[in-house]
Amino acid sequence: MYNTLGLRLQYLVNTYGNKKVANLASVLGVPPNTLGNYVSGERSPKHEFLLLILEKFPEISIKWLVLGKGDPKDSDTNVREMVDFFTQNGIQQLLDEKQSMIDEKDARIKNLEKQIEQMQKTLDYFLTREEKQGA
Repeated sequence: MYNTLGLRLQYLVNTYGNKKVANLASVLGVPPNTLGNYVSGERSPKHEFLLLILEKFPEISIKWLVLGKGDPKDSDTNVREMVDFFTQNGIQQLLDEKQSMIDEKDARIKNLEKQIEQMQKTLDYFLTREEKQGA
């Protein structure tokens, strides 16, 4: 259900920010547009931001926040587990999510390039046809 970090952040916005990015951003002490970029997936938060969430909302599970595994409010991790978890799993998960986004954007770009190529062929066809008719 919360398979991306953006969706998990949206859950936090809904739960702790009364469904408003600005409200949660105020609680966290970050600009609303920064949080909005994280929620939309336009930007990836640094680990300090995720630690800030865990500091403000200690009931939130780090495994859920970083990997989307388990229940959002399983706060059964201590600081050492948190550091180990980020080192071993969290960073790789974030990298994997970003690579997936890059792959999707690359596919969109290739599709757009094909469309442009087809449009260019169509334009060339009509220009050639017009030249022949004008001659």
